Amino acid sequence: MTVQQYNLGQVVYVALKKENVVMPALIAKRTKEETLDGDIMSYTVLMGKEKKPILLDSVAGEVFENAQAAKDGLTSRATRAINALVENAVIKAKEWYAVVEPKPKRQKKQQVVERVNHVDDNVQRLKQEFMQESFSDEVKTISLVEEEYDFVDIGNGQLAKVKRQ
Repeated sequence: MTVQQYNLGQVVYVALKKENVVMPALIAKRTKEETLDGDIMSYTVLMGKEKKPILLDSVAGEVFENAQAAKDGLTSRATRAINALVENAVIKAKEWYAVVEPKPKRQKKQQVVERVNHVDDNVQRLKQEFMQESFSDEVKTISLVEEEYDFVDIGNGQLAKVKRQ
């Protein structure tokens, strides 16, 4: 009994259990049966070059409504299987050889320092670009490290930094 609903003319993809293959199947017929337990929907599909009509419920395999769903479903299943294989190998290594898996390395202090320095360099560069703009006879005030400074344009694109009293 199929729970999923398909449209006539829709191509579904079946991952066959006995073979390592995904087969396209064309929904050719939809049959609705009314019973005391409720309505039952069944589908007849055409499969293979021969376009042999087969009841979809009788196909031994997992049915996907489109190619992407088949790819995602099979990838997920393969990933779970691979993870299980590796996890079993790790368990055996611990059991047989008393091996302890190393924990993932934390970021080294030097890498953190380099990132902080890179950010500081960018901040300094932006401050310089801001201050190099031409502000004739104007005074700019900027807060640096909680101290206030005045920047005075002294001509020729040069600024003088004067600590405010």
